[in-house]
Amino acid sequence: MRNFWLSNYKSIAVRGLGAIVVGGLMVFIPDVTLESFVMVVGGLVLAVGAFALFQASQSEISKERRMFRNVEGVFNLILGAILLFFPNLFINIFVVVVGIFFMFLGILQFSGALGFKIPLRLAWFYYASSGFLLISGIILLTNPFESAVTILRFLGIILMIYGISEAIMAYRIKKVGHYDKNGNLIDEISF
Repeated sequence: MRNFWLSNYKSIAVRGLGAIVVGGLMVFIPDVTLESFVMVVGGLVLAVGAFALFQASQSEISKERRMFRNVEGVFNLILGAILLFFPNLFINIFVVVVGIFFMFLGILQFSGALGFKIPLRLAWFYYASSGFLLISGIILLTNPFESAVTILRFLGIILMIYGISEAIMAYRIKKVGHYDKNGNLIDEISF
């Protein structure tokens, strides 16, 4: 049976190159990448809000649906404008919420571990993981924007590793496969 994902080494190479480029941007210029991403999402949310208001202006929908679309449209326009014009505010709020969530989980896990009689060989894991969550939450709350940049760099490294593995796969497939003039695999490959 022909594997769809491995059928064209050119598409694999393009996927790999794209992942390497985007991952590199995330690693080497994370602040610009993060702000740009939030701004693009803001633009999309603005467009959705404008479309909802347009739909509400159409006479074919019921009064209740029109009101819902108006509320949805205005909410999306406000949210989209905040994301588009104040991306750092959204980034900081998001990281602060994640930091509070991690601290909450750490406290819950720690208090849960104290409340149960856990065998000593397992207790260290619960205390260590709750401590890790608590410390991670504090770090996120201490400097939210820098924490977001660090997270983005980490994700960029993962994306670059994925891209490199895709490029290697494309090279190996090209080297051992038989292709038509469009680069599509004719024969099955076994590594």
